[in-house]
Parts: sequence; C-alpha cells; structure tokens
Amino acid sequence: MSELNPLNISDSLFATHLSSQHSPTYFGTSQFQPFPSRELIATSYATAFNYHSIEQQHSIDSHNSTTFSPSCCWEGHHRPLPPSNALAINATECHANPHECADENELEIGCGGLSVLSVSHDGTDNSLFISGTSADSLSPRESAGDVHRRPFNNILNSNNTPPLNSATSKGFRTELEKQRYLERRSRNNEAAKQSRNKRREREKFLEERVKLLEDENKHLKEALAKEQKKKNVLISRNYRGDVDTVVIEKFVPLLVDLEEEGQLAPVVDVESGTHMIWIRFNNIYVVAVSRCNTNVSLVQTFLYKLVAVFAEYFKDVEEESIRDNFVIIYELLDEMMDFGYPQITEGRILREYITQEGHKLEAAQQPRPPMAVTNAVSWRSEGVRHRKNEVFLDVIESLNLLANGAGTVLQSEIVGSVKMRVFLTGMPELRLGLNDKVQFDAAGRGRSKAVELEDIKFHQCVRLSRFENDRTISFIPPDGEFELMSYRLSTIVKPLIWVEAVIEKFSHSRVEYMVKAKSQFKRRSTANNVEIVVPAPSYSDSPRFKTAIGNCRYQPEDNSFVWNIKNFPGGKEYLMRAHFKLPSVLSEEVEAKRPIKVRFEIPYFTTSGIQVRYLKIIEKSGYQALPWVRYITQSGDYSLRLNSVT
Repeated sequence: MSELNPLNISDSLFATHLSSQHSPTYFGTSQFQPFPSRELIATSYATAFNYHSIEQQHSIDSHNSTTFSPSCCWEGHHRPLPPSNALAINATECHANPHECADENELEIGCGGLSVLSVSHDGTDNSLFISGTSADSLSPRESAGDVHRRPFNNILNSNNTPPLNSATSKGFRTELEKQRYLERRSRNNEAAKQSRNKRREREKFLEERVKLLEDENKHLKEALAKEQKKKNVLISRNYRGDVDTVVIEKFVPLLVDLEEEGQLAPVVDVESGTHMIWIRFNNIYVVAVSRCNTNVSLVQTFLYKLVAVFAEYFKDVEEESIRDNFVIIYELLDEMMDFGYPQITEGRILREYITQEGHKLEAAQQPRPPMAVTNAVSWRSEGVRHRKNEVFLDVIESLNLLANGAGTVLQSEIVGSVKMRVFLTGMPELRLGLNDKVQFDAAGRGRSKAVELEDIKFHQCVRLSRFENDRTISFIPPDGEFELMSYRLSTIVKPLIWVEAVIEKFSHSRVEYMVKAKSQFKRRSTANNVEIVVPAPSYSDSPRFKTAIGNCRYQPEDNSFVWNIKNFPGGKEYLMRAHFKLPSVLSEEVEAKRPIKVRFEIPYFTTSGIQVRYLKIIEKSGYQALPWVRYITQSGDYSLRLNSVT
C-alpha cells in the first residue's frame, strides 16, 4: 500500500489497525460526517475472530477525496454500509447480533476476547475517538485492560499514551457497558455449550446408528450362513455311480430360479440327460436324480413312501432327526432300493431286521431271511399268529349330490371304497366275489346296462393278472387295516333325503320358515345322525322353533339353523317351523342364496347296489376264520337349493 497523504478529518479518514497476528483492516469514510445518534453500523463477536483484508479500490487525491467500497460480514451475510459513514469489518465467524452502546454517539466493535474497540463521536465536526482492549492497535505503553479516548488523528500520527478514563480500570467506560459485555459473553458461552452438546449428541447418535447397522449386518450374515447351511445336502446315496454327486448342489439354485419365473415343476432338468425328481416334506427336500427315461409317478410314489417309513422310525422327519438317525437312514436306503430299483416299502417288514435301538442291520441274526426280503410278498411277513382269526370288510359309499328347488338332480356322484381289517395267522390267500350286477369297466370290455364302476384302484396285494382274466379279486392281505380298493360311479341318483323349505316375509318385520324333510329309501333302512342345515338371514334375531321330531338350534356365527334328527326311518316325512324377527330391516336387501346342506349316515345300505357275494379264506393249515361284512352309505357334498322367497 502506498504512503498516504496527510488527512483532513473533515474530508476523508483512514484508520489502520495493525496486529502481528491478523491482516490489516481499514476503516474509512468518503466524506466524514458526524455519526447519527444511536446509529449502529456493525458489531461482530466471535469465539475465534480473524481479520481479513477488505478489498477496496481507492484513489488518493492530494486535497480531499478517497474512493472506498467496503462490505460488512454481519452474521455470515455481506451487506453494504451507509455511504456517508462507511465502516467495514470482515470476520470468518460471527455469532452475536449488533449491539448499540450506552453512549448515543458511540459505535462499538467487539471481537470475542481478542479486541474490543469502541468508536465514538463527541458531536463536533472533527472529534472521533477509538477505545479498545487490543494492545496491538495502541501504543506499546498501553495495556489491554485500559480504556483510551483520544482524537482519531492522534492514533495515526502519535504513540503518546492518552489519558485514562477514570470511570473504570478494567477496559470498560461504565459498569453498564461491562455488564452488557459479560451478558453477551455468557450468552455466547451458553450458545457454544449448546452447540457442543448438540454436536456430541449427534456424534453419539451416529455412533449408535453405526453400531446398530453393524449388528444388523452381523445378524444378516448369520442368517445367510444359516440359510446356506440349510441348503446343504443332509444325506445322499449313489446307487449306480453314473451321476456326479456335485450335481445335487445345483438343485436349490435351479429351484429358486424356476419359482421366481413361475415355472416350478416336479421335474428339474439339470444337464443334458440328467433329471431331478423331487418332493417337499416339511422343510426337507427329497430328491431323486436319474440319467435315463424314468417313470416320474413311480419315483414320486417311492419318495413319499420313503418319507412315510422314516416317520415310522423317528416320527418327525426334520433336519435334526435326519442328522441324529443317519445310520438307520442309510440302512433303510440300502434295503428299500437296490441298484436304483424299489424293493421293500412296507415299514412292518423293514422293522423285522432293522431296529431303531441297534441302528444296524440284524438280518444276519435270523436263521433265514423273511419272505419279504426275497420280494415275494413285501407287505406281509411270515410267522404272523393270532388267537382268533377274523376278517372285517367294510363297503363305504359317499354320495355327492346337487339338486334345485324343484327337485331336479343337477349332479350326482358316488365315491366308494372297500376297507379291510385282517387278523389271520400265517400266509393266507383271500378271494373276494361281488354280486353279478356289478360290472367292472376294464379296457372297454363287459358292457352292460347295469351299474359300471369307474376309476378302480386296487391295493398292491391284488393280483391284477387274475382280475384281468376272470374278474376275480385274489390277494394275500397285509396284516391289520388297509384299503383293498376304491371306485367311483357317475350316475343320476334320486336324493335319499329330500328337503324343501318355504320362506315367508311379513312387512319386513319377521320371517317364517316351513321345512319339510322326506326320506326316499327303503323302509327297512334307517338314517342315523341326520343334520339339516338351513340358511337364515344375517340380520335376524329372536329365533323360535317347532319340530315334529328331533330338535333345532340357531347358529348365528354361520347365519343358519340346524335341525337334528337322531333316527330317520325310510319312507317318512317330518315338518319343522322356524320364526325370526327382523327389527333393523329398513329396505329390501339382496343376499346370496345359499343351499340347504344335509348330513347323514345309512348303515346296511349301498346306493350303487354293490354287494359281497363271498369271501374265501385259503390257508395251508386249514383253520376256520370268521368274515364280517358291513355296508355304509354316508353323505358327501349333499346340497339342495332353496325355492324363491314369497
């Protein structure tokens, strides 16, 4: 900066504050005028206050003028100063608001503890004073705690010590000024403390958040590791050695991809010529791998049977039970399948030489292997003995029927099964003969106007070749209870119990039902435990019933009432009346029309007319056995639609 010409206080003014620690700051006016009363130009307080040079453009005229363009940093914002009294200060951080000094002609400039300057005007045209606590801006003999009042040009041109103000010796002209300064400093300290506390709270929050994210990441990794562990192979058996064991590791990824694509199928193609046939039980996948053209239904049936045998040995088929019983599982896998072909699938036979307690094969301890091991009869073992030889045979038929309100049958179907309980000694052969009326529909042969059974399914013990030749059902039965055969009959059947209901509504205040039930089977038969379920309005209450037989109860949870008849003989007809109030009905409401449901059971009766003509028991010892036959017809999905409401 070039040397300045002598200044005229009435024309222009420059004040330079020199400090060894800060850059110079300039104060100036283009044309000095008395400071207006109580006018605040700029005040700045900061915990850490640094001066910066104010960029300015000025030209010094030898007589009277200096051009000056200052700016002021007031709480982080720049604003221009008044043109007549230009005073500028630039700070890196401003925290406090401007404050007007006690003296009405005084301007105070504070910088939080580094320097406190007070600029004042005494009302004349050429008297301007600076008071401050910064020793750098004063003469060497002046201490930082003193207050100085002297003409402004004396500061620029003289280093003499100005006379001290007798008001105070602590750097403040008045006690009020000191009190205000202390209050400002206290507020600043409190604000700084709050800022530090907020910063610490924020840092603590961020630390807790980071810790929480780390814990979540740890749990996620553990879950992924656990899930990956679940996808591992628990146990495997390679029967032929033509399939690489690494192939099974591709099963789970392929299954996930197919499930996401919506193309999940019971057969998964791994490679060219390699297929995986799988089933899922609980959380376990049981997979069979093959490289040849395999019967998928046969393989899946074997897998389900494998799981059933596992359940007989250790009840719950889960991951832990498989790990705990892997010795037994390997023994079962070796006996149930040989070189990839299913062999023994009956748990009762397997228990004869594989025991759960020993966890090892005990067939070598027997004098000779049982007949089942030779695959002659895998469902029954030799040496079975009973004190009383009996055979119980049950023919059970379920009737599915749908009829409209006029009594026309829209759909009917009979689903039947023949179940047996066999308690016979040795290895007997049984032959079952049915009545001549029944004709089995086998490959289109034996056409007859009589009833034809469809979808016949036999137990594996039945000799199918014998049945194909002479229609004789011949078999060596398993010991205990089993289903010998099942069948289906699609034909129009007259409703065994016909129910019709007449519904009347009276002025939207009550509704009455008159229900009539009629049995349409032979008089010598009786239906037991008959339940007639009639739908009721959802908004009805106060039910009242009157029945000729049995009892009636209201079921509000189902919006229906049930008429129970313990014994309903054939050829009989009974009436029942029901009355409901409709207190909240304001307008006609349309409800879905639900049908009447009927449940019943008729013993010693078959809808299809199937009968057992004979049951022969052939055994080499020639003992006498007692066969018992029972017939039962029961309701399946039996629905009767209602008439229109009158």
